[in-house]
Amino acid sequence: MKSRFICLILLLVAGFTQADPVWQELDEPTGALQFEDLAFHPTDPDHILITGPFGIYQTTSRGDDWTSLTDGYDPQFFWVGQSIAMSPLNPQLILAGLLLVNGTYGIKRSSDGGQTWQHIYTENGHWDTNDFLFADEQTVWLAANYGLAKSVDQGVTWQFLDEFEGAFSCRIVQPTIGPDTLVVTTGFMTPNPYSPLSFSSDGGNSWHPRQEGLHFAAGVRDIAFHRNFPGTWFIIVDTPPGFEEYQGVYKSTDWGQSWLSVSSGLTSQMWLWQIIMDPTDSNRLLVSDLGSGLYETTNGGQSWHYFATAPLATSTSTLTYSPFDDSTIWMGDSYRTLYLSTDNGQSWQEKDNGISGTYLTTMSGDSDALYAGGLSGTFRSSDLGGSWEFINQNQPWLETTVLAANPLNSSTVYQGGSAYTDGCHFKISYDGGNSWSAMEDGLNMSLRPDILAISPQDTTSIYLAIGSGSQQLYRLDAEQNWEQLPQPDADRYYSMIIDPGDPDRLLAGEFYDGQVYYSSDGAQTWQVFDIHPGERTLTAIDPTDSNILYALGSLAMYRSRDQGETWDVITPDVPSDHPFGLVVHPLFTNRIFCAYRNYGLFWSNDYGDTWQPLNEGLDTWLIRTLFIEQDSNTLFAGTYYDGIYRLDMNTLGVENDPQITFLPALQPN
Repeated sequence: MKSRFICLILLLVAGFTQADPVWQELDEPTGALQFEDLAFHPTDPDHILITGPFGIYQTTSRGDDWTSLTDGYDPQFFWVGQSIAMSPLNPQLILAGLLLVNGTYGIKRSSDGGQTWQHIYTENGHWDTNDFLFADEQTVWLAANYGLAKSVDQGVTWQFLDEFEGAFSCRIVQPTIGPDTLVVTTGFMTPNPYSPLSFSSDGGNSWHPRQEGLHFAAGVRDIAFHRNFPGTWFIIVDTPPGFEEYQGVYKSTDWGQSWLSVSSGLTSQMWLWQIIMDPTDSNRLLVSDLGSGLYETTNGGQSWHYFATAPLATSTSTLTYSPFDDSTIWMGDSYRTLYLSTDNGQSWQEKDNGISGTYLTTMSGDSDALYAGGLSGTFRSSDLGGSWEFINQNQPWLETTVLAANPLNSSTVYQGGSAYTDGCHFKISYDGGNSWSAMEDGLNMSLRPDILAISPQDTTSIYLAIGSGSQQLYRLDAEQNWEQLPQPDADRYYSMIIDPGDPDRLLAGEFYDGQVYYSSDGAQTWQVFDIHPGERTLTAIDPTDSNILYALGSLAMYRSRDQGETWDVITPDVPSDHPFGLVVHPLFTNRIFCAYRNYGLFWSNDYGDTWQPLNEGLDTWLIRTLFIEQDSNTLFAGTYYDGIYRLDMNTLGVENDPQITFLPALQPN
């Protein structure tokens, strides 16, 4: 356990000047990446492109090293890759489907191998791009979540087909060599006016449904076929809730005109994601399951058995054979890393060296144990972020949504989150995350943990909000039992902070309406302040003076010096935007730091009266969480798919401002 007293040393600071503070990008937690799609060079087996929320990377060494093709662009607009394709006739031509974090969907097109990119918008605005297909030198097809689109000028302009308008198109493939034979798969809709498969034998001029034997509400997530047997297809069928019995793998031997279920041996059909066929054996297939890895059939789907899986690969999002080697398989996990097998899946190697793109939403801890959590689970560092260890090896988590270490003993840590396969959890570890125990008695675990707050004065006093709408609020008492508190006034709190001097006093911000709430009786009752900062309101309390309150929303930032009786507007000079971070320095409480979704970080040295940007050294301004580690006087920023950055706050100088400053000397008790 670590405890401290603070010795205050009186110094006179005059004209104090230091170098401009610069953020340092840290090595990311190993195995915390998300992969969406691969594209292979038509003649060079070592040259591969990959995309995901981290943008676009390429390798010319068959995965030994990767370099970014999207670094150096505007840090306000990060590239979230959804699909990618390289022309088989002109590998300099690349198409990538992207969501830019400023809310723009569309296509990036490069005609020089990814050195420069042209942004192409669509006629009907915003849509997800799921799959590209180069049919010939000029013709390209796109399966998107609003339909099927075609380009006849190498992807420069696009036109959506009327017969697929509004369809959730997932894949477009060619079972035979040549541009005339096409198959489009469509995801489920309720009701579903589209065939789950559509077939064309005339290059897309006419389309015919292929759904005999499939449920009327079925959708097709993926399809596999063999070049030597183009009429034999295998598909993964998905359905809306209530029709799960019709999910699974289906097989057709007549070009999709009739279908039979071939799912025997698959433990769950609900989470099947991708399917591939052995290029040398049409009876051998692999299918990925989000919760448990890979399954194999060697008899054309008559039976399936569990197959070797890469370590931690519980959510396979990319699974494909290399077009150059019949025994080489690439597998990208949605929340871990990229794997390569050169022996048909018998063994696997990690192949993500050089790819940067971890999504982090919460941090906690101290210099002994620093924790970071996000879409890939929870990680721990014992050297202030210099290196990281994944501490959820035995947990099928896909996202850590709440995370907090005991302020007096960082080896005690709490985490909550959700997984596709087994719902929501809340757990505690007494050994720094090496082992975990459930702490869920009394909680409604059908709802995801959303906000966690621990009192720095009484660390047994813990508040937990669960659910993303009509939240439920709980408090952990001294006997480690959860007590449900009265229904919150807000549908959903976005933030909640405990007064450092009183565990019964809380300040909370609302997610949707932007109202600010205050409780002085342990969340039994709430007072609503007459201010409206905007959506996603974050709150903070001065660590040394609980009369000083802060509220930051999408429209404005407020400060009160009298515990909410009156408020001043202290908004940084930025356009309206969602805030994602607000912290007050625990010792120098005049220093405040805030982060906006598209505009990066700002800091104030005078309680918010004036602000200045703090983005030097950041490759992205899309900050998701801020955390101050007091021992080292370090500010950490967790980002939207760009890992973790660290700032030495000793470099934050005060220029030409003579003042008396109390510098803390932290001593162990």
